[in-house]
Amino acid sequence: MTRRKTPFLPLSRRVALVAVAGLLAGSAVQARSIQDIRKSGTIVIATEGKFAPFNFVDNGKLTGFEVDVANAVAVEMILAGLKRYFIGDL
Repeated sequence: MTRRKTPFLPLSRRVALVAVAGLLAGSAVQARSIQDIRKSGTIVIATEGKFAPFNFVDNGKLTGFEVDVANAVAVEMILAGLKRYFIGDL
């Protein structure tokens, strides 16, 4: 039995290409500028709180490597006086 050649991609590949294109198009992230952060006095940090040891909840508070790094970055950026909120804490 010979296979018929078609100029089109198989349906599964077309679906995969559309899915990847959709993911890439929807992955834009909006972030505030450092000036906006300083002006507002608040920095908001998002993390899941579900992937120990990187981020997890311990006694009702987010903790872990990502939380430690985010706090250290805020301090280094001279943002230590700002209120810091982790999305999982809200």
